[in-house]
Amino acid sequence: MTEHRATKRFNLNLEATLSFPSNESTEPLSCHTRNMSSSGVFLEQVQPLRQGAEVAVEVLVPLRCSSRQVCTTLSTTGRVVRCERDGVAIQFHGQAKINQALGLQRSQPALKAVSLAG
Repeated sequence: MTEHRATKRFNLNLEATLSFPSNESTEPLSCHTRNMSSSGVFLEQVQPLRQGAEVAVEVLVPLRCSSRQVCTTLSTTGRVVRCERDGVAIQFHGQAKINQALGLQRSQPALKAVSLAG
Protein backbone atom coordinates (compact mmCIF):
# COMPACT_ATOMS: atom_id res chain seq x y z
CA MET A 1 0.00 0.00 0.00
CA THR A 2 1.53 3.31 -1.07
CA GLU A 3 1.11 6.35 1.14
CA HIS A 4 0.22 9.66 -0.47
CA ARG A 5 1.14 12.22 2.17
CA ALA A 6 1.95 15.86 1.55
CA THR A 7 4.52 16.02 4.37
CA LYS A 8 7.16 13.60 5.66
CA ARG A 9 6.51 11.84 8.98
CA PHE A 10 9.17 11.17 11.58
CA ASN A 11 8.97 8.34 14.12
CA LEU A 12 9.39 10.17 17.42
CA ASN A 13 8.62 9.09 20.97
CA LEU A 14 8.14 12.39 22.83
CA GLU A 15 6.03 13.38 25.82
CA ALA A 16 2.90 15.30 24.90
CA THR A 17 -0.18 16.83 26.50
CA LEU A 18 -3.58 16.89 24.85
CA SER A 19 -6.22 19.35 26.05
CA PHE A 20 -9.67 20.41 24.96
CA PRO A 21 -10.12 24.19 24.55
CA SER A 22 -13.89 23.95 24.12
CA ASN A 23 -14.29 21.96 27.34
CA GLU A 24 -12.21 23.52 30.11
CA SER A 25 -13.63 21.12 32.71
CA THR A 26 -11.87 18.18 31.02
CA GLU A 27 -8.41 17.48 32.44
CA PRO A 28 -5.47 17.52 29.99
CA LEU A 29 -4.26 14.04 28.98
CA SER A 30 -0.62 12.96 29.15
CA CYS A 31 0.49 10.84 26.21
CA HIS A 32 3.40 10.14 23.82
CA THR A 33 3.90 10.79 20.14
CA ARG A 34 4.36 7.83 17.79
CA ASN A 35 5.08 9.91 14.72
CA MET A 36 4.92 13.53 13.76
CA SER A 37 5.02 15.74 10.67
CA SER A 38 4.58 19.43 9.98
CA SER A 39 0.87 18.79 9.41
CA GLY A 40 -0.03 16.43 12.25
CA VAL A 41 0.84 13.92 14.94
CA PHE A 42 -0.21 10.43 16.07
CA LEU A 43 -0.59 10.26 19.85
CA GLU A 44 -0.44 6.94 21.70
CA GLN A 45 -2.00 6.07 25.06
CA VAL A 46 -5.00 8.31 24.50
CA GLN A 47 -8.49 7.33 25.58
CA PRO A 48 -11.02 7.10 22.75
CA LEU A 49 -11.97 10.53 21.43
CA ARG A 50 -14.65 11.73 19.09
CA GLN A 51 -13.47 12.07 15.49
CA GLY A 52 -13.64 15.77 14.62
CA ALA A 53 -12.98 16.90 18.21
CA GLU A 54 -11.01 20.14 18.47
CA VAL A 55 -7.86 19.77 20.58
CA ALA A 56 -4.74 21.61 21.71
CA VAL A 57 -1.44 19.72 21.58
CA GLU A 58 1.80 20.49 23.39
CA VAL A 59 4.88 18.36 22.65
CA LEU A 60 8.03 18.46 24.80
CA VAL A 61 11.07 18.47 22.50
CA PRO A 62 14.61 17.82 23.80
CA LEU A 63 17.47 19.93 22.47
CA ARG A 64 21.17 19.98 23.16
CA CYS A 65 22.79 23.39 23.41
CA SER A 66 26.54 23.14 23.92
CA SER A 67 26.90 20.70 26.81
CA ARG A 68 23.48 21.49 28.34
CA GLN A 69 20.33 19.48 27.80
CA VAL A 70 17.32 21.75 27.36
CA CYS A 71 13.74 21.30 26.21
CA THR A 72 11.29 23.42 24.31
CA THR A 73 7.62 22.89 23.66
CA LEU A 74 5.70 22.96 20.42
CA SER A 75 2.13 24.15 20.90
CA THR A 76 -0.65 24.06 18.33
CA THR A 77 -4.31 23.25 17.80
CA GLY A 78 -5.92 20.70 15.56
CA ARG A 79 -8.69 18.19 15.19
CA VAL A 80 -8.96 14.43 15.62
CA VAL A 81 -9.03 12.89 12.13
CA ARG A 82 -8.64 9.20 13.02
CA CYS A 83 -9.16 7.05 16.10
CA GLU A 84 -7.48 3.68 16.62
CA ARG A 85 -7.30 1.27 19.55
CA ASP A 86 -3.87 2.55 20.58
CA GLY A 87 -4.23 6.27 19.91
CA VAL A 88 -5.46 9.14 17.77
CA ALA A 89 -4.29 11.06 14.70
CA ILE A 90 -4.43 14.85 14.98
CA GLN A 91 -4.32 17.16 11.96
CA PHE A 92 -2.85 20.56 12.83
CA HIS A 93 -4.79 23.73 11.97
CA GLY A 94 -1.70 25.80 11.29
CA GLN A 95 1.86 26.31 12.35
CA ALA A 96 3.01 25.30 15.80
CA LYS A 97 4.25 27.88 18.26
CA ILE A 98 7.77 27.11 19.49
CA ASN A 99 8.12 28.20 23.10
CA GLN A 100 11.26 29.34 24.88
CA ALA A 101 13.71 26.56 25.76
CA LEU A 102 13.75 25.39 29.37
CA GLY A 103 16.79 23.91 31.13
CA LEU A 104 16.35 20.40 32.51
CA GLN A 105 17.06 19.82 36.18
CA ARG A 106 19.44 16.96 36.94
CA SER A 107 16.58 14.89 38.35
CA GLN A 108 14.65 15.11 35.08
CA PRO A 109 15.55 12.48 32.48
CA ALA A 110 16.33 13.76 29.00
CA LEU A 111 13.81 12.69 26.38
CA LYS A 112 15.15 10.86 23.39
CA ALA A 113 13.88 10.53 19.82
CA VAL A 114 13.74 6.82 19.07
CA SER A 115 14.36 7.07 15.34
CA LEU A 116 13.92 9.30 12.35
CA ALA A 117 12.25 8.00 9.22
CA GLY A 118 14.75 7.98 6.37
